[in-house]
Amino acid sequence: MESMMRGLQTPVRAIRRRVFTEVAKLGFKADADTLLDDMEGIPYQIVNDDTEKYRESTYRSRAIVRERLRLAMGLSTVSYTHLRAHDTLSDIGIRIIL
Repeated sequence: MESMMRGLQTPVRAIRRRVFTEVAKLGFKADADTLLDDMEGIPYQIVNDDTEKYRESTYRSRAIVRERLRLAMGLSTVSYTHLRAHDTLSDIGIRIIL
């Protein structure tokens, strides 16, 4: 049964792939000054008014994309929106290689 499910294209799978694509783009274009703003903008790019609705709420869809984004980047699932103002990128485990 599982082998039959392997090739199905679903909206959830498409969003998952888009998260990985956006993380790859982020790795190439982001720098230390814009990284957090770029990270926070990705859920709004992926889940917008034109996106197919598969969850009951846009806010919930964005929260799920946000968590997938953090996991794809290798971060913990602790929300980065709750960081203190004096936290640096190294405090949350982000290294930028230039």
